[in-house]
Amino acid sequence: MIAELRTNLSAPPERPASTPVQGKHSYLLPPERPRVAEPGHQQQPGRDTMEQHAAPNETPRELADDLLRGADSIAEFIFGTPGCRRKVYYLAECSRLPVFRLGSVLCARRSVLLSWIAGQESRVSPPGN
Repeated sequence: MIAELRTNLSAPPERPASTPVQGKHSYLLPPERPRVAEPGHQQQPGRDTMEQHAAPNETPRELADDLLRGADSIAEFIFGTPGCRRKVYYLAECSRLPVFRLGSVLCARRSVLLSWIAGQESRVSPPGN
């Protein structure tokens, strides 16, 4: 009886006939499932691509018109002169200015900057109170 147990323990468990032999422990791997396209993805022969969507309620042209690219453009929009670009970098670094990067280019949306400025103004109490 002990001899039977030893031989049963030393032999690997039987693997299903449908599983191809890949390695020493391939019988432990779960069976492969076919790939199913995720929602929001299109399958094309040889590659998966994600559907591209524009921002809600905006056409790509409106988004491009609302986008400020570079610290000079942001400085000119906020301060009226591109010479304040270092101030833009400083405020962006302190995370006080709502900006983002496209690669290495600092960008901001005009509408978001105007909302941010309005929020900053509302936090200050009016003079005389």
